[in-house]
Amino acid sequence: MSEIAERWNQLIDQLEPTMTAEWVKSARDHGEQPWIRLVLLVDAHDLLCRLGPTEKIAMTMADLAQGNDERQREGWEVIAEHARTERVKVITAIVDEGPGLLPQDLHEYFERSIEPSQHFR
Repeated sequence: MSEIAERWNQLIDQLEPTMTAEWVKSARDHGEQPWIRLVLLVDAHDLLCRLGPTEKIAMTMADLAQGNDERQREGWEVIAEHARTERVKVITAIVDEGPGLLPQDLHEYFERSIEPSQHFR
Protein backbone atom coordinates (compact mmCIF):
# COMPACT_ATOMS: atom_id res chain seq x y z
CA MET A 1 0.00 0.00 0.00
CA SER A 2 1.39 3.41 -0.94
CA GLU A 3 1.95 6.13 1.65
CA ILE A 4 -0.86 8.23 0.16
CA ALA A 5 -3.27 5.27 0.24
CA GLU A 6 -2.37 4.61 3.87
CA ARG A 7 -2.89 8.27 4.86
CA TRP A 8 -6.13 8.37 2.84
CA ASN A 9 -7.46 5.34 4.73
CA GLN A 10 -6.51 6.95 8.05
CA LEU A 11 -8.43 10.09 7.11
CA ILE A 12 -11.44 8.02 6.02
CA ASP A 13 -11.38 6.31 9.43
CA GLN A 14 -11.38 9.72 11.12
CA LEU A 15 -14.20 11.02 8.91
CA GLU A 16 -16.35 7.88 8.98
CA PRO A 17 -18.39 8.76 12.11
CA THR A 18 -19.47 12.08 10.56
CA MET A 19 -19.96 11.11 6.90
CA THR A 20 -22.73 9.15 5.24
CA ALA A 21 -22.30 5.47 4.45
CA GLU A 22 -22.35 6.39 0.74
CA TRP A 23 -19.47 8.86 1.22
CA VAL A 24 -17.41 6.28 3.12
CA LYS A 25 -18.09 3.58 0.51
CA SER A 26 -17.08 5.91 -2.34
CA ALA A 27 -13.95 6.93 -0.47
CA ARG A 28 -12.92 3.33 0.17
CA ASP A 29 -13.90 1.98 -3.25
CA HIS A 30 -12.62 4.79 -5.46
CA GLY A 31 -10.20 6.82 -3.35
CA GLU A 32 -7.21 5.65 -5.37
CA GLN A 33 -8.26 8.16 -8.05
CA PRO A 34 -6.88 11.66 -7.27
CA TRP A 35 -9.88 13.52 -8.72
CA ILE A 36 -12.25 11.44 -6.63
CA ARG A 37 -10.18 12.15 -3.51
CA LEU A 38 -10.41 15.86 -4.35
CA VAL A 39 -14.20 15.78 -4.75
CA LEU A 40 -14.66 13.76 -1.55
CA LEU A 41 -12.35 16.03 0.46
CA VAL A 42 -14.17 19.15 -0.70
CA ASP A 43 -17.55 17.51 -0.08
CA ALA A 44 -16.59 16.45 3.45
CA HIS A 45 -15.22 19.92 4.18
CA ASP A 46 -18.41 21.55 2.93
CA LEU A 47 -20.63 19.28 5.02
CA LEU A 48 -18.57 19.70 8.18
CA CYS A 49 -18.51 23.48 7.90
CA ARG A 50 -22.20 23.43 8.78
CA LEU A 51 -23.62 22.78 12.21
CA GLY A 52 -24.26 19.10 12.80
CA PRO A 53 -27.43 17.61 14.26
CA THR A 54 -25.97 17.31 17.77
CA GLU A 55 -25.04 20.99 17.78
CA LYS A 56 -28.45 22.05 16.46
CA ILE A 57 -30.33 19.92 18.98
CA ALA A 58 -28.16 21.03 21.91
CA MET A 59 -28.44 24.70 20.97
CA THR A 60 -32.22 24.42 20.63
CA MET A 61 -32.55 22.62 23.96
CA ALA A 62 -30.33 25.25 25.62
CA ASP A 63 -32.59 27.98 24.22
CA LEU A 64 -35.69 26.17 25.47
CA ALA A 65 -34.18 25.79 28.95
CA GLN A 66 -33.31 29.51 29.13
CA GLY A 67 -35.04 31.04 32.14
CA ASN A 68 -36.43 27.70 33.31
CA ASP A 69 -33.52 25.52 34.32
CA GLU A 70 -30.07 27.11 34.14
CA ARG A 71 -28.23 23.87 34.94
CA GLN A 72 -29.96 22.16 32.05
CA ARG A 73 -29.18 25.11 29.76
CA GLU A 74 -25.52 25.00 30.77
CA GLY A 75 -25.40 21.24 30.18
CA TRP A 76 -26.81 21.62 26.68
CA GLU A 77 -24.31 24.38 25.95
CA VAL A 78 -21.47 22.07 26.99
CA ILE A 79 -22.79 19.38 24.65
CA ALA A 80 -23.02 21.87 21.77
CA GLU A 81 -19.50 23.15 22.39
CA HIS A 82 -18.08 19.63 22.58
CA ALA A 83 -19.75 18.71 19.27
CA ARG A 84 -18.40 21.88 17.67
CA THR A 85 -14.88 21.18 18.96
CA GLU A 86 -14.96 17.65 17.54
CA ARG A 87 -16.30 18.90 14.20
CA VAL A 88 -13.56 21.54 13.97
CA LYS A 89 -10.91 18.88 14.67
CA VAL A 90 -12.09 16.93 11.65
CA ILE A 91 -12.24 20.07 9.48
CA THR A 92 -8.68 20.86 10.53
CA ALA A 93 -7.57 17.34 9.59
CA ILE A 94 -9.08 17.78 6.11
CA VAL A 95 -7.38 21.15 5.63
CA ASP A 96 -4.04 19.90 6.96
CA GLU A 97 -4.00 16.48 5.27
CA GLY A 98 -5.79 17.31 2.01
CA PRO A 99 -2.89 18.72 0.00
CA GLY A 100 -0.67 15.76 0.87
CA LEU A 101 -3.30 13.38 -0.48
CA LEU A 102 -3.48 15.10 -3.85
CA PRO A 103 -1.07 15.53 -6.73
CA GLN A 104 0.37 19.03 -7.11
CA ASP A 105 -1.87 19.88 -10.09
CA LEU A 106 -5.00 19.48 -7.91
CA HIS A 107 -3.81 21.63 -4.99
CA GLU A 108 -5.18 24.81 -6.53
CA TYR A 109 -8.66 23.29 -6.82
CA PHE A 110 -8.53 22.08 -3.23
CA GLU A 111 -7.36 25.42 -1.84
CA ARG A 112 -9.91 27.37 -3.86
CA SER A 113 -12.71 25.09 -2.68
CA ILE A 114 -11.95 25.32 1.03
CA GLU A 115 -11.23 29.00 1.45
CA PRO A 116 -10.73 29.91 5.13
CA SER A 117 -13.91 31.97 5.39
CA GLN A 118 -15.89 28.76 4.86
CA HIS A 119 -14.40 26.93 7.85
CA PHE A 120 -16.89 28.01 10.46
CA ARG A 121 -20.52 28.76 9.71
